[in-house]
Parts: sequence; C-alpha cells; structure tokens
Amino acid sequence: MFFMLTLSMSFCYFIKVVFKNYGNINFNDDEFLTTVAASSFFCGASFRFIWGTVQDYIGFKRVYATILFFLTILAFTLHEVGSRSRAFYQIWIGMIFAMEGGHFSIFPAVACNIYGA
Repeated sequence: MFFMLTLSMSFCYFIKVVFKNYGNINFNDDEFLTTVAASSFFCGASFRFIWGTVQDYIGFKRVYATILFFLTILAFTLHEVGSRSRAFYQIWIGMIFAMEGGHFSIFPAVACNIYGA
C-alpha cells in the first residue's frame, strides 16, 4: 500500500512544486498563476470529501482506478493543453489537485480496514 501511494502521488507532488514555473513559461502573468493556485488548492480540499463519499458507495479499488485513470490522462495531456489556453491550464491544474486530494481521503480508510483501528 505504501508503494501504491508513493508512486501515484509523485506526479501530484511534482506539479504542486513546478506548476507556477511551468505556467510562467507560457503565460508570464503572476496574478493569473496565483488565481490558478488558489482555485486548485480549493479543488484539492473540496474533492477530498467527494472521493471519500464515493469510496463508501463503490469501494476502494474502483475509486483508486478512477483516480489513476484521470491522473494518467491529465499527466500526458498537460503540456498540450497548458501551452494553448489559460482556462484549460487552470482546469487541468485544478483537476490534478482534485485527484491528489482523493489519495488523502481513500488511503486512511482502506488502511483502517486492512490493519484495524
């Protein structure tokens, strides 16, 4: 379980650190990138509740597979989308943060089921 979490979170941690630098290459507007940061952190925080609720209904494996599926698509399309449009860049970064927020709500619940509380 540790390796699952570590490997699937590495892209999210990388993007959290460099999304502003990457955005500066294409847009060079600090006010816009600060707005991207604020809205993306809000997406990450709010989706933690959503992923936890969804896990209660459909289970860990399906939720984790969904997160990995969307995270893979977002990772491979970020360069194409991020270099063309400000709106899509903001949406993509927000969705990446939303997928990252899912990790922190589904893994504690499954760890409790496996190892006990």
